[in-house]
This record gives sequence, C-alpha cells and structure tokens, in this order.
Amino acid sequence: MRIPSFLLALLLSTTAAAAPKSLTVCTEASPQGFDYSLFYANSTADASSEPLYNRLVEFEPGTTRLLPALAERWEISADGRAYTLHLRPGVKFHRTPWFTPTRTLNADDVIFSISRQIDPKNPWFAEARQGWYYASAMGLAKLITAVSRVDALTVRIELSRAEAPFLADLAMGFLSILSAEYADQLRAAGAMQRMNSQPVGTGPFVFRSYSKDALVRYEANPDYFRGRVKLDRLLFAITPDGATRLQRLKAGECDVSLYPSPQEWDGVRANPKLRLITGSPLNTAYIELNGEHRPLNDKRVRQALNLATDKQALIRAIFNNAAEPAANPFPPAQWGYDDSAKPYALDLPQARALLA
Repeated sequence: MRIPSFLLALLLSTTAAAAPKSLTVCTEASPQGFDYSLFYANSTADASSEPLYNRLVEFEPGTTRLLPALAERWEISADGRAYTLHLRPGVKFHRTPWFTPTRTLNADDVIFSISRQIDPKNPWFAEARQGWYYASAMGLAKLITAVSRVDALTVRIELSRAEAPFLADLAMGFLSILSAEYADQLRAAGAMQRMNSQPVGTGPFVFRSYSKDALVRYEANPDYFRGRVKLDRLLFAITPDGATRLQRLKAGECDVSLYPSPQEWDGVRANPKLRLITGSPLNTAYIELNGEHRPLNDKRVRQALNLATDKQALIRAIFNNAAEPAANPFPPAQWGYDDSAKPYALDLPQARALLA
C-alpha cells in the first residue's frame, strides 16, 4: 500500500496564534542519539538531523526538489562520475559550552563527514559499532572512490560509476556535515562518543540538553547562515502513546503532534482548534515473499497471492482509508515513478486459475 506521510497536527488556538517564541513538538519516541549518521528512525531525524545540521544540498520542504545548501553551486563531469561542489563561505558552526569553533565551514568538514562512513582507515569509522546504517545500505563505500579538497571552499567527489540520484543522496540526513575541528578535539580528548551526545552542527537550532525519554531542548542559532529563525526555543516532548500525544495537543501542552494514526484523523478534523497536515507519501508498506523456496519460486503462485489479496479491505482496516494500492515499489513523490503501472486488482477466479 502507498501510505501518506502523516506529518503532524498543529494546534491553532488563540494562544498558539500569538506568535510564540517557543515551539513544543510532541514526538513519538526518544531519539536514538544526535549523530544521525549512526541511525535511521524518523524520531531521530526529527530531533537531530533537521534542527541541528545542514547538508551540501537539501530538499525543498514538502518536496523532493533539490536546493543549494552548504554547497551553493556544483558541476558534474560529462561522464557523471565527478562532482565538484563549491561551499558557501562564512558558514559558522555552533558555539556551545563544549566547543568553540575557531574557523568557519571548509572542505575538511565535508571530507570528514563522508570519509568517516566509508573508509575503514578513518579513525572514526569504528565508532559506528553497529555500522553506518545508510552508508552501508546504499553501498557508498563502493560508489565513492575519492573525496578530495580542491581548495578551502571546494570539494571534489569521485564515483566509480555514474549515479543519477547522487545529488539527492547528498541531501539525506545521514550526510549532514559535521565539524572536523570538533572531531579532532574529541579524538584528542579520548571522548569520540560525545559526538553523539554533545552535537555541533550548522543548523537553525543549537542543542542545549536532553532529558532521557522526556525532553530535548534547543535554542535558536544566532549565526545561522540563512538568518536567525523566528523561534527562540524548540522543544521535543517525548510522548510514545499516540492517544496521549493527541490529548497533550488538545490541552495546549504541545503545539505540534507528530504522526497521528489514521484512526485519529476524523477526530482531529472535527476539532476547530486543531489542523491536520499531511504530505506527499514517501513510504510504501508491503509483504515480502521469499522466492527461493517452493511453491513461491513459481511466479504464478506469487501472482495468485497478489490477485487474492483484498488490498482495499486492508486499507480500510489498517489505514482508515488513508492509503491506496501501490503500483510501484516506491511512492509517486520520488522521481522515476511510473504512472502507467497499475496495481493488481482483486481477482479470485484468476488467482485460482493460476494456482491450478
């Protein structure tokens, strides 16, 4: 099934409309940490990579359109195997009680942020005890053959082959750019694990504190290269139970509640103080079949199972009609989606015929 990404519900009350200086987000889980390259959960991305960091390129909010970010422009070689990225000058890293930067963003930070995830010789490579999740899953160690410094504000990334989505890959949270200077400081102090608990980025908010399983606290970055955000504080109130998140939203204890279940949508829509916001789907739910064993190694059996599955019944029961049958292995918001493909319709006679 193709599932909308139920982004959030916003509280629109008289108080919330008065341009608050702080925003409280009720989120569904504690962040796994604050170095998102080590992790993959949505709750970790929400509470780490988005407020804390920037990427070389980034997605326009609500879309998959690419925009310049820490790289203000780039060139791609004719064979598609070399990317030259020109960094934005004057970008400042966060100033915190645990780190005072002595320089602005440069090529060394980009090289460090990528190399630590793909080069076993990099002293930071072994810090990922369970592996670099996205870098490994996407095969970046085989794809990227070199990351080199052209000059202080220019980086060249060389690939083993042309890779059409590579710029979009660079916009993903796991390739957020961290401070090489801070990394060197932590390594010299024998405290490399603090990268995950005392983070430093270039993003719109500066990390202040984390009360485990309770609250993440941020303050606005006064030196943000895009300009200081309008909020003074950003708070993530960790609330695993969906019904409790909704109650806290109704009570005004949070301004945003993430990921309401489809079963709650009608109630949210009926409440004049709440607003439901959904976005273009970026996820697909599926059942995986192991085709290496009988009888599933026969294509006709797999097709019969698909034809015999009442997808609309599943959509009603599980997603409260907030989904639709999938015709592609990925959602339509991703480029390359084939609009001409059609999902399998429910057809029990045809399923029986194939099995026979």
